[in-house]
Amino acid sequence: MSILLTGDQSFKRGRTKDIQNASLNYGYAIIRAEIRRLLVMKGFEPSFGIHHESTANPYNLADDVIETYRPFVDNYIAKNILLSEDNEFDAEERRLLVRILLEKCVINGQVMHLSDAVHLTVDTLTTCIENNSSGNLKLPSFIEGGI
Repeated sequence: MSILLTGDQSFKRGRTKDIQNASLNYGYAIIRAEIRRLLVMKGFEPSFGIHHESTANPYNLADDVIETYRPFVDNYIAKNILLSEDNEFDAEERRLLVRILLEKCVINGQVMHLSDAVHLTVDTLTTCIENNSSGNLKLPSFIEGGI
């Protein structure tokens, strides 16, 4: 994932002082917060995950859902943060990064903003759990050719 952004095989995901890690972490936090908020609104206990099972993580389910949204954050950071000449990830960059929620994707055959796609994913997750089937889960994909 992150190696695609830098091409650097020595890249380590745990560092927080460089602009790449700081911006990725912040972008993931924005999407994760939106997912977490919607899960709680739907009555989910976000600490109970499907694949994420850490007893120390109160947001396991949000971390399960975010996985399909990470490439959108990666792409946004690569295009909008890492290509800038500014080497600091300051308050202005953080403020602008909230725009990630307005990026477009394809979900359920429609073009939507990521924020709306997250709503649809959480709504269909609810249906999947109620029906004990993953068949109706709606997940985002990139728009071919971009927008």
